[in-house]
Amino acid sequence: MLNAEIANKLANPRARAVDESAEYLRVLTERVQRLKEHMDRIRETAVTMARRIRAGGRWFARSIEFEGFELEFNVASGVCVVNWSNQIHSWDATRENNILLVNAISPAFRKEMDLALKKQIEGT
Repeated sequence: MLNAEIANKLANPRARAVDESAEYLRVLTERVQRLKEHMDRIRETAVTMARRIRAGGRWFARSIEFEGFELEFNVASGVCVVNWSNQIHSWDATRENNILLVNAISPAFRKEMDLALKKQIEGT
């Protein structure tokens, strides 16, 4: 919200102080409400992920189009939750239980969708 207000004021010094932050909150609230529609699927996915990890699987995160997403996701996930380097943890070691989170903005970036499909086919 702060960034939106600062950018708005820099672009237009006469802008009202709450325009952009109010819009940000509106969009954020709308998106959180839309998440409720998918809670059953989110819970099902979380259970599947937990079972795979407990069975020896590993969790990988990848981003091809925007490498910063991968880095930021790994940092935000905490202490080594995500296996960020194939040099340390190999996908092939526990392929059938592994999880790959593709950090993407849009399915329009074909390389990331191809990667997701390839790893999905490799799994169980």
